[in-house]
Amino acid sequence: MVPETLFRLIVLVGLLLASPQLSAWGETSPPYPIVDSGVWATNSYPGDMYWLDNEKVLFLGSETSKPIGQEDQWLLIWDTKINSITKYKQHVMDFCYRDGIIQYRTGARQPDIGKRIWTFYRGKINEESIDTTPDRKEDKLNCRYISVWPRFTKGKTHAILREGDGYLVLDETADNVKFENYALLHYKGENQDPIRLPFRRYDADRVNYYPFKQAYFLYPSSYFKDGSHILSWPTNIPIFTWWIYPDGKFEQVEIPLGVWTRGGLRFYPMREGIFLVNRHSRSDRDPGNAGGYIVKGTNTRSVISGVLTDISTVSPDGCRVAFSHTPTQENDRFDAKNKRTLKMIDVCRKESGHDR
Repeated sequence: MVPETLFRLIVLVGLLLASPQLSAWGETSPPYPIVDSGVWATNSYPGDMYWLDNEKVLFLGSETSKPIGQEDQWLLIWDTKINSITKYKQHVMDFCYRDGIIQYRTGARQPDIGKRIWTFYRGKINEESIDTTPDRKEDKLNCRYISVWPRFTKGKTHAILREGDGYLVLDETADNVKFENYALLHYKGENQDPIRLPFRRYDADRVNYYPFKQAYFLYPSSYFKDGSHILSWPTNIPIFTWWIYPDGKFEQVEIPLGVWTRGGLRFYPMREGIFLVNRHSRSDRDPGNAGGYIVKGTNTRSVISGVLTDISTVSPDGCRVAFSHTPTQENDRFDAKNKRTLKMIDVCRKESGHDR
């Protein structure tokens, strides 16, 4: 007979080999503290949320654990330090926040005909006023409304960077481009020659700025092939994400492939690696490999299992990530089974609470 101790060791090794996402760093317990607000956060697209500072999160949801309809949702502030919720404004949709400026719209239905009337606001937080920008277009990266989306001789703008950092522009003058998957150019200024970037439009259709790095992070939201966006990433095609710095320099970051890259991917760079979200569940009751992972170099580790929404947000110092989470799709319905809440992980602290 196999001694009991040896038998247990064999079983443990087998489990680790069968679950690489759990064994990548040689541990199976969650490596970081997870804080649960206990408050429902929206699961509606896009489900925006932003950090006001390194402790407070601005998000859409309900002030309790019970879900509410999109038209009635609140703009709320979660203080993660004391785990408290403060109401900001109700009936808010499509909001953004950047460097002390908030922008959003509110909707109210006319009782006689049921038509919804939108009112747009922008300004310093707690001091915003009605916005009157004509032909309003949303520049979400800079959290502002503009009337004209910039266009250059080479093509239209892919993303407007922060003031002084220039623009990402589609090279529409290039020949033999299929399905409008144009190469990207970095225009620092109108009178400067553009810098050709080593990737194309659908290689980097998500763009955001991260203060802790003082750079822009870009990644693909799907695998693009022959005019189709494929959510399930191929097992033999590498995933590349990119940093672009204001001076035009860029840096490539490869994401290791595994069960965590099967579908519905989102990437959020942090001070301690990249927070990867896999949104593909096995079934309504079984999340399978869906959840949040931390990628460090060639290692990937599961930090939370379950269903996350399209948007997560990283604190300015790069240490914390906040996200709307529920254990399974079944727990995401508007009934007593709903368990979706806003949660937060601090990757700069060990589970014991001591700094790394």
